[in-house]
Amino acid sequence: MTRARSHLLLIVALTALGAVLRFPTLDRQSFWLDELVTVSLLDHGLGDVLREVPRTEATPFLYYVVAWAWGSLFGLGEVGIRTLSALAGTATIPVAYGAGAVLVSRRAGLVAAALVAVNPFLVWYSQEARSYALLALLGAGTVLALGHALRGSRRSLVTWAVLSALAIATHYYALFLVGAEVAWLLVRVRPRRRVVLASIVPAATLVVHVPLLLEQRDNGEAVTGSSLVARIAGIPKNLVVGYSFPAEALGSALAALLLLVGVGLLVRLAPAERRGALVAGSLAGTVILIPVVLAVAGEDYLIARNTIVAVVPGAVCLGAGFATSRLGLAAAAVLCVLSAGIALAPALDASYGRTDWRGAAKPLATPDRARAIVVTPYMS
Repeated sequence: MTRARSHLLLIVALTALGAVLRFPTLDRQSFWLDELVTVSLLDHGLGDVLREVPRTEATPFLYYVVAWAWGSLFGLGEVGIRTLSALAGTATIPVAYGAGAVLVSRRAGLVAAALVAVNPFLVWYSQEARSYALLALLGAGTVLALGHALRGSRRSLVTWAVLSALAIATHYYALFLVGAEVAWLLVRVRPRRRVVLASIVPAATLVVHVPLLLEQRDNGEAVTGSSLVARIAGIPKNLVVGYSFPAEALGSALAALLLLVGVGLLVRLAPAERRGALVAGSLAGTVILIPVVLAVAGEDYLIARNTIVAVVPGAVCLGAGFATSRLGLAAAAVLCVLSAGIALAPALDASYGRTDWRGAAKPLATPDRARAIVVTPYMS
């Protein structure tokens, strides 16, 4: 068997593993508050959806347009509407491989794909009827296109421009990833005129969305419900191992130790591979650090889920380190097993899942007399 074919089989296997973690348990958890907002919004005509997004949401239109069409075909039940996110989350796995392969090496790409396949944070949002899984997929696509563009592909620069625009039209936080990519393109690609021309597409997309962004500015205030220090400290942990799970302190400490192994092994990379890992790592760092700086300065919309586009470039950077030795591959394997177990926790134990509105409604049963049920916040 050729190496290319063995790599293809591994990618298929990892994608299948990611699908198994995402699809079969889509209905184990009930919709939680934000998902109920999505479903309530989508249960109207497209014109009504477009009119309501500025009033009720803190993100652009693209996800809701796609989700409205998807829901029209597959329904607005927990499985029907969540399959859109599950499909996007699964598709992110081979894209992560491509990004790792073009920036660093095929081996690093395989490790990155494995990390993405089982990442608890990505699995969580692959099972949620919100825009985050689509954002992660489009962001990963921009990283892949960036890698090819840095190697001189003009066509990939066009692809990067289109995917960047779509990412920004999905979530405003994509701007931090796209901005960092523009910086790398300006540094590495000649002539710079091509980069400037390509950048007009995402820049124009952002300009078009400025009135919507200003109208939605107060809709994101809910993220400030906890202290800024706690949210900043929680971002690395959440991006790596997700939210709550059994033996959380021990699992988080083990994951941190394994990550340190991957980071430490980056010094063993050949110069060209080290440059690719630096590109990926800087993209992930920028997506996290700039919002932190803005939050400290008073523009506080910082919450872990908004930084989901950092996961794939972060996995590429870590995958590069893990791929350098048997020790690294062993550490990556342990991290993948740990991550898969954490990702399954909400399906196996409801106490680690979302707020159980379905369970809360069950005791109400069928009324035998007239009564009123008051729900807050109100959703039509």
